[in-house]
Amino acid sequence: MDPWTLAYLAGHRDMSITKRYIHPQEQNTGAAIEKARVALGGHNSGHSADFDRFDDHFKSAVSN
Repeated sequence: MDPWTLAYLAGHRDMSITKRYIHPQEQNTGAAIEKARVALGGHNSGHSADFDRFDDHFKSAVSN
């Protein structure tokens, strides 16, 4: 479930309250990145190298 839906369902008025309860996990972020790649339909004209660097950076930030 995305954090915005969780905040709404929990009745939180401020996202900072919801952020106390959510913690990104590498498998979930990897799945979200892969879902975004599929949604792009394979479009990679000049953007794939930048996306891969972001992907690597994000995975290392989440695992720490």
